[in-house]
Amino acid sequence: SYSSMATYIGYIGINANKWGVNFVWTGTAFGSCWYNQNWYVSSGGSIQTAVNNAAAGDTIYVDTGTYAEQVVINKDLNLLSASFPVIQHPGGTLTSYTIDSVVYEPLLYAYGCTVTIDGFDVDGTDAAGSNAFVGILLDDATATVNDCEVHNMDAAASVNTYGVLVLGASDADILGNEVRDFSAAGVAVMDATYCLVEDNYIDGVTGNSIAETGILLKDVTAGDVVGNSVFDCLESGLQAIGIKLYGGGDTIADNSVYDCDTGIWFDVDATVTGNEVTGCEYGLQDYSAATIECNNIHDNVKGMWIESDSTVQYNDVVDNTDYGIFVKDDAAVFH
Repeated sequence: SYSSMATYIGYIGINANKWGVNFVWTGTAFGSCWYNQNWYVSSGGSIQTAVNNAAAGDTIYVDTGTYAEQVVINKDLNLLSASFPVIQHPGGTLTSYTIDSVVYEPLLYAYGCTVTIDGFDVDGTDAAGSNAFVGILLDDATATVNDCEVHNMDAAASVNTYGVLVLGASDADILGNEVRDFSAAGVAVMDATYCLVEDNYIDGVTGNSIAETGILLKDVTAGDVVGNSVFDCLESGLQAIGIKLYGGGDTIADNSVYDCDTGIWFDVDATVTGNEVTGCEYGLQDYSAATIECNNIHDNVKGMWIESDSTVQYNDVVDNTDYGIFVKDDAAVFH
């Protein structure tokens, strides 16, 4: 049953309440086609039900509340919040998905689509199962994840747990999120076409059995890590890393990395500029022909380890205990 009003032919506004979802859609009609539809989910409703009933290109707005459900998106959508609602682990075992022979249990999963996810609290409730556990998983997606908080991802688990994980031929912007309580990585991007990881706050965990990485770019075609704050990636006897570019990535710029086993690690020909690294065992470890300039590397045990033909210039490297800059086999070119 609907209450509706047609203002004129070609535009219709409809208010409806069904499927346990409160929603409104508006759009312009042309023949039997609709577009620009909006759906509203209120407390007590289901985000997944709205996703199932939405058409590609629709926008879903979610109101304040706690939504204890796994959410899976496989169509082009905007998933937006009105006031920071909670997507919470529903208890029991999540539906698992196998990608490149690895089994994942994601709380929010988007694949094969263009999607925006903005303004959600994603709460894993420390409920990792026997497979890799992920707060937000993107696979073969063009995606923006903005202003979300991902936490309680069971940092003490013996399996890998991630805050945000990007896989496959994805093009993703991970912007302005807060990620905590993970065992493997706060934000990890693997094999993607491009990823921008910018202005995120990543708080690591000490005392688990896995050497976590705050931000990881691995085998990406292109990627930039800019303006993030990464803290407390520390594990006794292991090498936890604040920011790591492994086999791919272009820029590490204007990040703050504090209190990690290694602050910044890379083996790609990146531009590394404007970063502050302090309180680490190793401030910076370089295994590529990079440009390393205008960084502030201070109050670490070891400042910079350079093991490649890099250009190192205009850096402030001060008050590091063992050494400021260690160059293996005269690899670097200094200015």
